[in-house]
Amino acid sequence: MGGACVTRRTAVAAASVVITLILGGCGASEARTASASHPDAAAQTIASTLAGIPQHGQLLGNGASPVKATLYGDLECPYRREFALGHAFSELIAHQVRAGASAIVYRSVCTATCAGGTEQVLRTPQLGANQNGSVFAAPPIATSVTGQPPQLTFMTQQVAAYAAGRQGRFWEFVMLFLHAQRASGSGYVTEAFLDQLARETPGLNYERWKADRRSALLARQVAADQTAAALHGVVSTPTLVFYGPRGTRTLSTTNASYRTLTAALRSVR
Repeated sequence: MGGACVTRRTAVAAASVVITLILGGCGASEARTASASHPDAAAQTIASTLAGIPQHGQLLGNGASPVKATLYGDLECPYRREFALGHAFSELIAHQVRAGASAIVYRSVCTATCAGGTEQVLRTPQLGANQNGSVFAAPPIATSVTGQPPQLTFMTQQVAAYAAGRQGRFWEFVMLFLHAQRASGSGYVTEAFLDQLARETPGLNYERWKADRRSALLARQVAADQTAAALHGVVSTPTLVFYGPRGTRTLSTTNASYRTLTAALRSVR
């Protein structure tokens, strides 16, 4: 299935409906390389796609919509990029989210970021010597090529995106990130990279964004998203879950079309 990890159906309340679409994806042992597009052209495309659609934090669309969708993602996952910047998702936003038929909320789950590049640096710090002269050493510590653990890199980039969400610009920031995506684990997600994205995000107050990135609440939110993903059995990205008032059905696909997405939406509405 295109290298996709199989996910399990998300548990929901008895009155709810869930359809899980495994779109790709990035799992615990897979990462691919993506190519970036020109930032100015990307910003214009994103602004056009999202113009006039309400945002609140990670929520895109009307919170009172009859169908809700949760998109689990990792910003370094190339499958997440292919889906989010592809035709099917753009059509879903244009014709379903914009019309108020559905709303989408993003949740974080570390896949490609946590898998990519960790094998490149293994450090074994010496902690001292015993009476026989033998050196005590900690177990090898896996870090990315930036020298920090992948989970910290993941937390940094997700908090940066969530900080943009405090200004109603989460989706602009995320889509710009995906346009600029490089090989996961290659060390491209630096402070300079995130700063540049923030400066290019339409309508984002840069100074406020910098201040909001220090919020412990946002870090806790990212951690809570990861916990929720684990509880729901989400092990690959992107995973899209539709919630509605009727029926239960689970779909798995590596190449979701707009028709597939709308069929899922209608079946739960």
